[in-house]
Amino acid sequence: MGKFVNSTDEFYKYCEENEVEFVDFRFTDIKGTWHHISYRMSAVEASMIDNGVPFDGSSIENWQPIEKSDMVLKPDVGTAFLDPFTADSTIIVICDVYDIYKNELYERCPRSIAKKTLKYMEESGVGDDAFFGPENEFFIFDDVRIWSGVNQTGYRVDSEEGSWNDSTDMGEYGNMGHRPGLKGGYFPVMPIDTMVDLRAEMMLLLEEVGLTVMLGHHEVAMAQGEIGIKYAGLIEAADNVQKYKYVVKMVAHLNGKTA
Repeated sequence: MGKFVNSTDEFYKYCEENEVEFVDFRFTDIKGTWHHISYRMSAVEASMIDNGVPFDGSSIENWQPIEKSDMVLKPDVGTAFLDPFTADSTIIVICDVYDIYKNELYERCPRSIAKKTLKYMEESGVGDDAFFGPENEFFIFDDVRIWSGVNQTGYRVDSEEGSWNDSTDMGEYGNMGHRPGLKGGYFPVMPIDTMVDLRAEMMLLLEEVGLTVMLGHHEVAMAQGEIGIKYAGLIEAADNVQKYKYVVKMVAHLNGKTA
């Protein structure tokens, strides 16, 4: 697994081979949320790859003030991969965020922070390289409700695996009673583990977008899962986490669930 393209020329060739219609430029805010802007493939010239994509930084929470809102996304074509979820062929390119007022990588862009961290590590002599293997886990819910009013606020999540559903009327097929129980979800097989096929779909798609997938299993809590991916250098590992979150959330969503 890994890179699909290594240069701008390879990027355009790859797009042509896969009949790409849209280029989706993505970047991460300080909270870890992925944002994007989509261009028609016909509008993406080599100069855009070299010079960057302009956008309004003041509309991103905790970023730029309105008087210094102009920012630039610098595409890293080495991160390009095909979006497995869009109806029309779309290629995703992860970007660095550039501060045009300081003429440097933006200090509140997580990818920029990671690059500066690696530079400091090398210059200080702490090490030549660093590898990271985040342990990514998630919950899969069948229902999520959030409310806020004049006199109340709250949220509620639900899962068929939840012990609170032991006596719930589950409809036509009845309540089968197969649940892991409190802190009893580590490694049970089906039918207690209801997420086997869902995790398998996630694992296959994670490989499709370039990650090296190693394992998947039910975690300790009810409705909790884990998919293990191979370690990588800091920048690649961070990019992989964003891809991981995107795939897990989208697969759950397309199956009528929330991750």
